[in-house]
Formats: sequence, structure tokens, C-alpha cells
Amino acid sequence: MEKDEEKSNSFQIDFLFKKMESINYPQFYKVESEFCSLFSMDNRKSELPVINAFLVVSNWYAASERSGVWTYYEAEDPQKIKNAVDFLNSRRDIDLADILSKGIHDYQNPKYAKNFDYPEKWLADSDEIDDWISEYSDYLQKWLYDLLMENRESISSLF
Repeated sequence: MEKDEEKSNSFQIDFLFKKMESINYPQFYKVESEFCSLFSMDNRKSELPVINAFLVVSNWYAASERSGVWTYYEAEDPQKIKNAVDFLNSRRDIDLADILSKGIHDYQNPKYAKNFDYPEKWLADSDEIDDWISEYSDYLQKWLYDLLMENRESISSLF
């Protein structure tokens, strides 16, 4: 059964990359969730730097659009975000690394988590990040698209 699942995932990743060839980055939303789903199926793969960075940025961006970015920071493992920031810095995506890291706070601290009584500075940081995401939405869509296309071979080889 495991071999069949690997073949299926290999077929699926190839299919998704072929779909990407037929669209431009503004239409990336049509396949983005499928990549997220496939990448999230295996924790070992989702921990790899390029896949982790993709998942972090994609989910961070989506949370901002849906309910505000603070909800992302509140729920996500801070180490995953820090790993993504390290990856972004290694690629010289400094502005994205800086804005992503700006929201890393101690949201899981029981002092705050019980009643959601977060410090005003954290919420102000989140508002600033949401504004940045809104202003740079096109940039983020292109960044996500380009990241996958630039790493197509190495990502495909994992499946």
C-alpha cells in the first residue's frame, strides 16, 4: 500500500507542476491549496526548508486574508516560523524575512493564551503585518509561485 501511495503522490506532484506551467502566478491560487495539502501529508517533507518556507508563507498570507495574521502566529509552532525566516534570509529575501519575523511573540504563553489578552504591541505589530501583506499581495503570490518553480526538480524528487 505504501508503494501505491508513493506512486500516487509522485503522479500528483507532477500533475500540479504541469498545471503550474499552464498558469501565471496571479492564478496560482487555483493550485496552491493542493500543494499545501500534498506537502502537509508527510511531516518529514514539511520540515524540509523549502517546503516549510512555502507552507509558512502560504498559511501566514491566508490567515491574514481570512482573519488577521495574529491568528496564524497564535496557532503556529514558532520554531517553524523561525526556520522559515532562516530560509528566507539564506535566499536574501530580507524584507519578507523581516516582516514575517516581526510577528513572532510568545502567543502560547498561558498568561495570554487563556484569555487572549495579548499585549497591545503584539496586536499593533499584527496590524502592521496585515497592512504589509495587503499591500504586497501580488508580490507574495509571485514569490510562492516562483519558489515552487525554482525548486521544481528538488521538490519532485521527494515524491
